[in-house]
Amino acid sequence: MRTIRFCTTLLTLGLLIQVSLLSSCKYAVTPDFRKTYADANAAVHSDTATGILFKVHLRNGDVCLMDDWQLTPGSDTISGTGRRYNFNRTLVSEGQQILPIPEIAIIETNQLDQIQSLDNRRLAALSVLTGLNLILDVICLSNPKACFGSCPTFYVPGYTDVHSASAEGFSRSIAPALEAADLDALQYQTGPGAFTLTLKNEAVETHIINQVALHAVPVEPGRTAFHAPDGQFYHSRAVQAPKQATVGDLDITGLLARQDEVEYFSRTDSLDLTTREELLLTFTPPPSSRAGVVVEFRQTLLTTFLLYSSLSDLGDEATDYLARAETDRRFRARFGQAFDRLGGIAIDWWDADRGTWQPVGQLEETGPIARNRMLLPLPPQASRQEEVTLRITATKGHWRFDQVALADIGQPVAPIVISPLEITTEQGSLARTADLLHDDQQALVTFPGDVYQIQFDLPDLPAGQQYELFLLSKGYYLEWIRKEWLADKNLPRLKRLLLRDNQTWQELAREYKAVEEDMEQVFWNSKYTRTQ
Repeated sequence: MRTIRFCTTLLTLGLLIQVSLLSSCKYAVTPDFRKTYADANAAVHSDTATGILFKVHLRNGDVCLMDDWQLTPGSDTISGTGRRYNFNRTLVSEGQQILPIPEIAIIETNQLDQIQSLDNRRLAALSVLTGLNLILDVICLSNPKACFGSCPTFYVPGYTDVHSASAEGFSRSIAPALEAADLDALQYQTGPGAFTLTLKNEAVETHIINQVALHAVPVEPGRTAFHAPDGQFYHSRAVQAPKQATVGDLDITGLLARQDEVEYFSRTDSLDLTTREELLLTFTPPPSSRAGVVVEFRQTLLTTFLLYSSLSDLGDEATDYLARAETDRRFRARFGQAFDRLGGIAIDWWDADRGTWQPVGQLEETGPIARNRMLLPLPPQASRQEEVTLRITATKGHWRFDQVALADIGQPVAPIVISPLEITTEQGSLARTADLLHDDQQALVTFPGDVYQIQFDLPDLPAGQQYELFLLSKGYYLEWIRKEWLADKNLPRLKRLLLRDNQTWQELAREYKAVEEDMEQVFWNSKYTRTQ
């Protein structure tokens, strides 16, 4: 669900260009069909510090490069002067343009003040900000592909610093068509009554949050609850650390024994970003026949680097490919394939009777900020052996592990779903609570630096019980395109990368290796603050 942004996400965006280049043959075009549009598009990006940039992608494939625009309050159209190009990027009209908002797929603009108005939130939910003069930390300027990025971050009471974020929402959802729901363990217990969750936008992005809800699981004293990737919830009476955990000859038992933010992680292979490693763990059998493996983990900054490299390669055409995702179902259908390259966290158990490894399942959550805690139930026969042996297979340098434990679990339990009661801004004014109540067309649009308090009312419980809380969030985000990325446009490289050209992947591995050691410092030091 997280992140980096991903959330958090390279490969999803990069795949847009792959599918476009591979499938465009069905259109009858001439070799120079895009020249006029390309020249005009380059011109509007040539001086984004002072010039007006307002590029509107329509759902029928047309694009309008606007010289000026206006939105009449309460109207459903944008009007102004500009040039309109059809799908083949042939100029079809020049002068006055009237554009109905329901026909708009994506907008690219540097006019932040105008779309930031609450009256224009429908436009904000479709707008990618680009080329803005952001005040970045000097260390970020030296490595713009490591700058801070984050989906919506959520905080339980008593925590406000980004290092202690309890959840990071829908990190793979980088466009409206990719809107998705995400479920996160808040790792927080509380009793009935009022509960406040803090929501922040701490990145240079626009966040469009469609729905937020708590999934509350009642637990007895001394117990906790976990959730699995399939959406099931389980009570747990006891959690035990591994007797031993190793990676090759390295003993990492102490690193994985408890939740202490002391993580095990490795570095990437200098020639192959997809090289895997294996973690071997042994446990004492649990007291009951039903057990699950609990993993607390997050991503490294590899996906952040790949996302920003992809955006940089797309340059001033990034919104062209985002818009294509909004209007072409075949285009969207192949998004998931891009993530196969790096893979998730695969877990197997050793079947001593058969002498083979048996699959348990796979975990995967996007994002380097908030830690995920998830459970995979083990088959009953795994708990009946003299020793429970597990194998975790993951891409080197892609994941950070804080804890791996064996949990004694019961049968699945149903959570209580609780919607927000009230939403207030950081200044205390009321916001539109209805925006977050349902999966519908209403959404809360947030900009960098925005902070909201989301109020819930938890129902009564029998004496002594508390709720273990999980957060459902649904929405998408729009990355702001930094002007530093526009100069490195390289569509051929991105195509080769996504076609799995070995030489290109090796070049990228060497490029990442050169900055890998300093990525964390650059990332955390460049978090957005209101003064920017």
